[in-house]
Amino acid sequence: MSKKRRTKRNYEVAKRCHCADQRTCGHHWWLRVFSNGKRQRVDLTALFPNESVEVAAAKAKEMARRGAIVDGELNRGNDSRLTVADVAKRYVAARGGRKHYYLDGLLSVRVPAGNGTVATLGSKPVDDVTASDIKAAVAVWRARKRTLAGARKGQVAERHLLQSGRHLFNWALQEGLATRSPFYSLQGVPIIHVKASKSRRRRLEEGEEERILKAADDYVRDFFMAMIETGCRPGELRTLQWTEVRGDQIIVLETKAKDREERSIPIMPTLRAILDRRRIGPDGGRLSDSAFVFGNETGEEVTRRRLCGLWLDTCKRAKVVNLHLHDLRGEAGSQLLEAGVPIHEVRDALGHSSTTMTSTYLRTRTNSLQKAYEQRAADRARKAIRRVS
Repeated sequence: MSKKRRTKRNYEVAKRCHCADQRTCGHHWWLRVFSNGKRQRVDLTALFPNESVEVAAAKAKEMARRGAIVDGELNRGNDSRLTVADVAKRYVAARGGRKHYYLDGLLSVRVPAGNGTVATLGSKPVDDVTASDIKAAVAVWRARKRTLAGARKGQVAERHLLQSGRHLFNWALQEGLATRSPFYSLQGVPIIHVKASKSRRRRLEEGEEERILKAADDYVRDFFMAMIETGCRPGELRTLQWTEVRGDQIIVLETKAKDREERSIPIMPTLRAILDRRRIGPDGGRLSDSAFVFGNETGEEVTRRRLCGLWLDTCKRAKVVNLHLHDLRGEAGSQLLEAGVPIHEVRDALGHSSTTMTSTYLRTRTNSLQKAYEQRAADRARKAIRRVS
């Protein structure tokens, strides 16, 4: 059988969808051009949002002839200033190299780049980013809302997006990588206001711990008890490795701690039993020192998404509503306070920089308040008797 002859591919303007009428559908127009020695695919609709497809194609071809297109984006030419993406790479490396979901979303947003074109926020010089660019990023997140539940998630994502961006630019200022922040004016007045996170007041209610332990599998059961025993952040436990379990202490490294300060947590008998059980691999041998304590059976890291999914499934089976993994951290701190531990020691156990932050985590139960008021009434009664006598 003779082979089918391959025809020369047409590199004219086209859409990458299968719509019946591509002239009227809302998908982007694309064009393949030859620039800087290689063929590149250019998103015409994204680069030239205010131009017709014919004009956008003509501009893209002219820029390609001048070598002004690199990897589908406009070349910055001789501008050697640090871009937002450059700063973000250093920022992530300084924080332990962990992937940052909201920061990645911020860098990928397309914003105006001059001359009627647009580019990703990450490709702009860090000092050229304006408040309008940040607001454009927020608008993209707002457009993702669909249902009521999705709208609520969108509001949370919007706040996290702004918090991540503000922290990135503040860090760049401190490190001397930027001279200004789009979140503040030159006089230091906030231009973009970021809503403060609402403190949660959720604690374990009567019977919930028993239902969770009954409904959980071995992994979630161990993680749940470890959260109560240590008061660690979920991410600190999820990324904990056996090299950080030293004798009768768990060492939370500064690269993994949110406050970037190393702290040690004593291992109590309940936690020791969990650690001893999890150290044994499926073959009966001990896991390597580089394995993750709360990883899978072979010690590989469990992703954040996987952990959250397991937790939500467990809460659903246990009929526990609106209990986050992070709420267990507040539960651990509150139990320490109710046991008589001074608040400054609770602060150190949770890894906070101030007791003000710690106080937002602590929640006293109603029965504890009852006992406190009864104790105060008894003390006042004894003082009254002594005054009379």
